[in-house]
Amino acid sequence: LMVELDLRGYVVEVNKLDVARGDMTDGDLYCIALFRLLDELNAVLEKCDKQGMVMFDSRSDHHSAVQDRRVINAYLRWATRHEAHRFVERPWFGFSSFYPGLQLADFVAYMMDTVREASAYGGEVAELKQAIAGFTTRCTLIHIP
Repeated sequence: LMVELDLRGYVVEVNKLDVARGDMTDGDLYCIALFRLLDELNAVLEKCDKQGMVMFDSRSDHHSAVQDRRVINAYLRWATRHEAHRFVERPWFGFSSFYPGLQLADFVAYMMDTVREASAYGGEVAELKQAIAGFTTRCTLIHIP
């Protein structure tokens, strides 16, 4: 049995200054980013004629966490608007300490954010950019707007 994995990362970066209006909440911005991510993943699944699932790092060790519920509610809003989507069910939640894929996603997001943050304030990040160069070719960075 041979299994071929094509690991890809998708990072959504929202520029709050360009997107946010006075009446927008952090929850609204979160939905904008999540919807864009789901659109991207759904398009990839459609292109390769596959179904998939989404797994998020759980925000709490309590099964009924408010933050996790926010993700489910936003996902359901997106899914209602995209009836023919390619996801087999609602997102799953796990802990990055247990799932290597979630741990890798945390690491990539942290590294990408660190480079962006340092660059924004004129910091020198050449060594950090070199460190992440190997996996950035496997990542799609989505800027909003």
